[in-house]
Amino acid sequence: MRKKAKQSQNLNAGEQLEIKEDVKDAIGKALKHKKTSIDKTLSQGTSNTLDQKEIDKIIKSQNNKTDKRPIIVTIVLTLLIALTGIFMYYSNNPKTIFIKVIDKTFNNIEKNIIPKYEKNKGNLTMNLELSENDKQITNLQTKTNYSIDTKSNILIADTKVETSDNTIINSQIYKEEKNTYLYLGNILDKYIKLENNIPSNDQTKTILNSINKALNKGIEKEKIIGATTKIEINKKNTKTYKSTLTLNKENYDVILDTINKSLKENQKFINAVADIKNQNESKVKEELNKKINQAKNDFSRGDNITINIYTKGATQKFIKLEIIKTKNSEVTTLNLTNIDGQYTYLINNQAKNEIISGNIEYTKAKNNLNMKLDINKNQTKLKINLNNHYQKTNKIKKVDITNNIDFSELTNDQQKNIILGQGIK
Repeated sequence: MRKKAKQSQNLNAGEQLEIKEDVKDAIGKALKHKKTSIDKTLSQGTSNTLDQKEIDKIIKSQNNKTDKRPIIVTIVLTLLIALTGIFMYYSNNPKTIFIKVIDKTFNNIEKNIIPKYEKNKGNLTMNLELSENDKQITNLQTKTNYSIDTKSNILIADTKVETSDNTIINSQIYKEEKNTYLYLGNILDKYIKLENNIPSNDQTKTILNSINKALNKGIEKEKIIGATTKIEINKKNTKTYKSTLTLNKENYDVILDTINKSLKENQKFINAVADIKNQNESKVKEELNKKINQAKNDFSRGDNITINIYTKGATQKFIKLEIIKTKNSEVTTLNLTNIDGQYTYLINNQAKNEIISGNIEYTKAKNNLNMKLDINKNQTKLKINLNNHYQKTNKIKKVDITNNIDFSELTNDQQKNIILGQGIK
């Protein structure tokens, strides 16, 4: 061994490299022809370079690897096909579509009412025009300058309600932590502490998310049917996917009970509502029970509600919502249709023999939100144009509310006049 090692050491670099290349070439040929011994392909050269057992081990290892590759590829492809199938099934499943529409609705509400920055200031204007038989009856404009500190839970909103002739209301709403105050400077030189509070940023999120989850939980066990269908949108036949949920007395009550249970077991939701309404936990749950039971009592045997959601394409883009309610053999329908990002609606109330229709236009740009709503009922028309422009601010000053009076300390007449916006007499 020492002699062989010495001979190997005496080889120059070129000779050693040539030997390595010969061995490498021999192993390659052995692999190609599935041979197990290097002697079958190597006719001469350096037997002391690699041991025969080591070479056979390398060849066996390489053969095993080669054999396993097709299996691994097959497994990966099978998994990919399975995952794709699962994704396609759930993305096109009518119940999934239903839940997605609910989730997106709540997400959009949250995005539009939750302030963008920690400290915001802005102005909110609303124009309201009421006409009948094409003659203007009322034209009001509301102007609100506001500041919001979401971290310190402070809100200051100065509001004026005006006509072309005079100012009807000039007020300030001030919220600090858990208390909300109303100031009517030209009527009473005191801040009026209100019974209910304006929800904070976190409370708003909690309530929206809780109701969203409760609704989803309410329908998760319900049968929802799906089918491809064509409907007319903007005078064109449009291919859509229709998801249908039908409610009768039995499952309607079950859904409401599930929603009620979900909300009552949600401690964050209960705490948020209790803080807003200045009530204890048991009172909140008691009122929730009353509202649920009232809704159940209003829905009689024989009543029926069909909810259809129409979507389009692989992303299941929302196209139309259709609600058909049958009560005492009288039918009321609601249609809300998405046409290129704008919405039209139609309410047909057979019991009252009336039709209400209109458009909803919604645009959102950087730090600006605009919404237009038209309500048409017979010869009466109401137009509302709302615009909210906001920006980031650095500091919001607290208001001195030392001089305040609790709403409950006002007389009954004073309370009614405050609620009606007529002032204190």
